[in-house]
Amino acid sequence: ARRRLHARQAVSFLPAALPGVGPVLAGFAIAGMGIGPINPILGTIQYERVPERLRARVFGAITAGVMAGAPIGALLGAVCVEWVGLRATLVSFGLVYLACTLSPLVVPAWRQAERPTEVELAARRG
Repeated sequence: ARRRLHARQAVSFLPAALPGVGPVLAGFAIAGMGIGPINPILGTIQYERVPERLRARVFGAITAGVMAGAPIGALLGAVCVEWVGLRATLVSFGLVYLACTLSPLVVPAWRQAERPTEVELAARRG
């Protein structure tokens, strides 16, 4: 099921290459709906994998990175639009989005998300 989800998300950048703003907006809407399930999945994996005593530090670091990334991304987007234009910026950001979307298919750490945690293994042993 995850592979199908990632495959659908992978083609969502294609409308950026078409003329007009309509296909771009449709592509963003499809991409937004497609990436929606990833946050609950990542949150669940974080709670499963991060030991309870380290959660505050790990979640704080993740949140800090996300909060710092938002203004940097906005600045980078504005600079790119100024230098290379809107279409090239949308296509290039779409390709980066595509690479991020496909990362679960090629990054080995994602395959470990399905394996049982130490707590689950201990519970099975009794």
